[in-house]
Amino acid sequence: MNSDRRGDEDVLDRDRQEKNGHIEGLAGGFDQIDQKRLKAVSHPLRLRILGALAVGGVMSPKGLSDLLDENLNLIAYHAGKVLHQECELLAIADEVPRRGAIEHFYRIKPEAMLGHPEWQARVPNLLIGDIKCGAFKSFLEEASRAAAAFDPKSVHKDDVLAWVLAGVSEKGRLEIAEVLEQALESVSEIAAHDTARRDSGQLETADLVIGIASFEAGASDRHPQV
Repeated sequence: MNSDRRGDEDVLDRDRQEKNGHIEGLAGGFDQIDQKRLKAVSHPLRLRILGALAVGGVMSPKGLSDLLDENLNLIAYHAGKVLHQECELLAIADEVPRRGAIEHFYRIKPEAMLGHPEWQARVPNLLIGDIKCGAFKSFLEEASRAAAAFDPKSVHKDDVLAWVLAGVSEKGRLEIAEVLEQALESVSEIAAHDTARRDSGQLETADLVIGIASFEAGASDRHPQV
């Protein structure tokens, strides 16, 4: 009887270890950053910084300090150290020499708003909306610059320029979002690999504008194509 009970306990222990190992595996990599981001958005000043950048686009700590009426050193710490370096929510958009130092200008990384559902749920809806609107506008600006310089003779045979008007259910919208998120992760991995090889002198790279989008169409007389 005791041996049977001990055997059952051993099985339960193995199950717990397997589950814990699975959970630890899920917590690795990107999920570790998600945990840092969860803490980041619990701080009101960091949320204000993200909100200002979502609306303003690109700003320096000095600009943020003036706009938010907060101490410059405090803004520089939260924007540069926490939101940029630790949480990877911000990217450096520009660097300008100022009196022997370098002034950094930050922008929000829209792709950083993806990730674990718990992380997404903690980000205020208004901030998410502002970030998506800003990302959409910046993408259109990049596309406009490319269109102005467009030369049919220089189009690469592998360039992808396509879109479709689709009629989908709410379930279909979520499935499409998941597919696009996976595509964005793949794009980021490829770009990181090529950037590392470029920096080591192994190859040359060209700048590509890669837009991944799914949004509700405005009112029109058009009918879904698929």
